[in-house]
Amino acid sequence: STEASTEPAPAAAAARVYEGPLNDAVKRVRIVSLTTLTTSLLLPPMALAFKSSATVSLLGKVAVGGTAMFAGVGSTAALHYCTLPFVFEIDRLPDGRFAATRMDVLARRTTHEFDASDIVRAPSSIRPFVTFEVDGMPFFVTKHGFSSDADAATFGAQP
Repeated sequence: STEASTEPAPAAAAARVYEGPLNDAVKRVRIVSLTTLTTSLLLPPMALAFKSSATVSLLGKVAVGGTAMFAGVGSTAALHYCTLPFVFEIDRLPDGRFAATRMDVLARRTTHEFDASDIVRAPSSIRPFVTFEVDGMPFFVTKHGFSSDADAATFGAQP
């Protein structure tokens, strides 16, 4: 079974078996996306309230503001959908379980603990970038991030 928490796994007691090669890039893109989401939700209503033009109808202002809000929310939702499975680190815990660290929609790290027997290497998810699943949750890893080929094979990582 999988346990999720926002607390990182104890680093001193765990052995790192995977470090995502694109960690910094994925984190930056997600933070930029959250910033875009925030501005697209805040600025159109503020512009409507403070910058009223007599030559543009209220319906036109609402249409432009709504389009900007939809674009900001839609792009963030699409990015989150595609990058949610991305694994930043995997640690082998002293009890033999694994702890995989991903990011949630607010760019906070979440840790999911599971046994090797819980790994499903033929994911049923329709999401892009899914290498394996644990209890129906998608995870994405690449072979390049593993410290050994045996660990990469455990998670079904492709080159």
